[in-house]
Amino acid sequence: MVPQQAHAQQVSDADRKGARDLYNQAVALQQASKFAEALDAFQRSFSVFPAPTTALHVAQCQASLGHLVEAEEDYRALANARVP
Repeated sequence: MVPQQAHAQQVSDADRKGARDLYNQAVALQQASKFAEALDAFQRSFSVFPAPTTALHVAQCQASLGHLVEAEEDYRALANARVP
């Protein structure tokens, strides 16, 4: 899930705002223990703007849902990612 160059593509201000709004909704869902819904929102946000903080939340939600292999892979990719 975590690309080597997390911010390689240019993102428009509108897309960035949309990704931020999705991220904020996902944080609220995660805090309410609605992990499946939060995971979906984090993944959609990440697809627009691949921020490392979003990738961390994706892995946390995966772990909370018992998707341990996916969570471990994403934690490892995050730990090895190069961030400009």
